[in-house]
Amino acid sequence: MDARTPFQVEPLPASFGAVVTGLRVATLSEADFAELYRVWVDYGLLIFPRQHLTREEQEAFAQRFGPPELKFVPISNLRDDGAIRPPESDWVQVLKGNQGWHADSTYVPVQSKGAVFTAH
Repeated sequence: MDARTPFQVEPLPASFGAVVTGLRVATLSEADFAELYRVWVDYGLLIFPRQHLTREEQEAFAQRFGPPELKFVPISNLRDDGAIRPPESDWVQVLKGNQGWHADSTYVPVQSKGAVFTAH
């Protein structure tokens, strides 16, 4: 953490990315978000452990980076009622196909600035 950064940034042991702690992304001030944005530009990938955001908080955080290209799309093996989908279901098979890394919007002239994901 340098004098400008009001949170901790731990670079990942890879070619890019960092883990950011010591902040709550749902309640960042404008000044702290501006510094977080700078850190994001520097590292390209940021991981925020133990944030536990609601869907609304995650969407609001994502919108601080700019207008969304797409609406929120849950990618989960859970049904809306919380039941686990069977492994042989079409939806789970699509999820298995996405297990390898991919980048959204690489097929359009102006690609997305980024993406905001959550894991439960």
